[in-house]
Amino acid sequence: MRADSMTWRRTVLLAVGVGILLMLPALWSGFVISDLGPLPVVERWYPEVGAPLNVYASFFDLPGWPWWIGPETRMRFFRPLSSALLHLDYWLFGHRPLGYHVHSLLWLGGFIALSGLLYSRLPRGVGTVALAIVAFDECHFVSSGWVCGRHAVVAAVLSLLGLFAHLRWREQGWWPGLPLSLAGLAAGLLAGETALSVVAFVVCWELFAFRPVSGRPALGQRLVGLLPVGLLAAGYLLLYRAMGYGVVGMSYYLNPAGDPTRLLSGLAVRIPPLLGAGLGGLPAFLWDELPDWRWLQVVLGIATVSAVAGLAWRWRRQMEPSVVRELGWLIPGSLAALIPAAFAPPSGRQLLVPILGLAVVLAFLFRTAWRRLRRRDGGWRRRLPAGVLVLLLAVAHFAGPIAVRAFGFTLIPSWSAFYDEIAGQLPLDPDRGGRQQVIAVNTPGYLTYFPQYVDSVRDGSLFAGRWHVLSAAPHDLRLERTAARTLELEVVGGQLLDSEEERAFLPPGRRWVAGEVIETALFRVEVLAVNDLGPTRVAFHFRRDLDDPELTFVIWHEDRFEEISPPAMGESLALPWSPGE
Repeated sequence: MRADSMTWRRTVLLAVGVGILLMLPALWSGFVISDLGPLPVVERWYPEVGAPLNVYASFFDLPGWPWWIGPETRMRFFRPLSSALLHLDYWLFGHRPLGYHVHSLLWLGGFIALSGLLYSRLPRGVGTVALAIVAFDECHFVSSGWVCGRHAVVAAVLSLLGLFAHLRWREQGWWPGLPLSLAGLAAGLLAGETALSVVAFVVCWELFAFRPVSGRPALGQRLVGLLPVGLLAAGYLLLYRAMGYGVVGMSYYLNPAGDPTRLLSGLAVRIPPLLGAGLGGLPAFLWDELPDWRWLQVVLGIATVSAVAGLAWRWRRQMEPSVVRELGWLIPGSLAALIPAAFAPPSGRQLLVPILGLAVVLAFLFRTAWRRLRRRDGGWRRRLPAGVLVLLLAVAHFAGPIAVRAFGFTLIPSWSAFYDEIAGQLPLDPDRGGRQQVIAVNTPGYLTYFPQYVDSVRDGSLFAGRWHVLSAAPHDLRLERTAARTLELEVVGGQLLDSEEERAFLPPGRRWVAGEVIETALFRVEVLAVNDLGPTRVAFHFRRDLDDPELTFVIWHEDRFEEISPPAMGESLALPWSPGE
């Protein structure tokens, strides 16, 4: 074995070790609340819900979703292979999250190792820095640190194996590469939609890196490579849609089969923050945390792309031919991979596959800036810009991800403790069992969708089907009883459905009209008054008397739920808004 090959293998093993070491806090982080969507299906708490071997297809089939989520809303993902791995975890580890996380870290190690195989095609300096960027990147926090996010890294690893088989087939004429390529890509697609981003890399290699044999039609030679993967991807997408999978009726996710104008405008504002995160280390998770400042994330993303592209163009003459050749398909591949990734709202996890090409651009800039910094000629004025660039890249792509992990894995136990506390406050009566219905008149938006968590901490008490939220709007409310079975809720100085958590699962452009009626199992909702933004007064016509002892009403007040009695006939209650922690 050549010495340089041995050295590179050691480099890759070191990167794998560092990447796993950085994620070790995940082993003690337990389950996050988002894990508690798939897990109840795995445990068959709700036997009537979903397909056991596709637990990601049941999000809105689970009980406990609020009344404003209409029957047309659908969020079903086709991930049978990742579902099978969750079943394996449950069979091996039960409710002990440590084993689930160890399993996830093994897939992370495989992803970093395959990244090293990709970067072995580059000069050692560029490849080493690119591999380090991938090992440190923030994208692993969710894809390998949250059990519910593991499907992404599983899909990426399996489809990358397909990519490498495809490259060996096309570059070396190794014919087993064709069936192995299709098998790897197909397995990745069965694990999760992230594999579509790897398919984008395969297509871009054929379009921008394949070298046709002279004397033969170039188009025909390219079609030999494009046709198998194209048919596989097309068949997958057709089957995906025919079986009813995908996201419909909500603004949180983009629907590729929906309004083309809305899709393009959505991609136009979501891709710049992702590029800003991938190239400049900007915190993409702020998209959800600071919705009023999304415009700034778009502007900063565009500015980051412009700065990086301008600097790379300025230093292009210092780029080795092998780097030019690989970037010729890796850059288009990363950009194409961002399209399916951007169907979900921007966050670091969306960059798991796109970072593979972006890291090479950053590695070239980092190495070139470092070389310029070390030169003795030109004085400090010439070297200062390079020094600033090296510092910024180091902070953004090495120190920044460490800080995200430290903060995130510290925060997860506090989230769990907070939800444990809230769940313990709920006035659940074990003597009434499944007959008790809990009605939250008002609640912070982030507590709207937590009944599965209550189920988990109460060992599958099936609370989700007994949790009913009337409002999560961040406004004062007035609750009036107008009949033996009717409560009217009026918003003071605003409208219902005015929180990010409420709007996320509404259809884009949803318009409400007075007189609209929505049926649920416990009550019928009648919209009484609206403004341009949403309902301002709503009546809830219960199917039983409000004084029925099986109905328990709670309000959110000063960071806790408090039980109340419904107002007497003709009387009302003022409910001041309390945002909580």
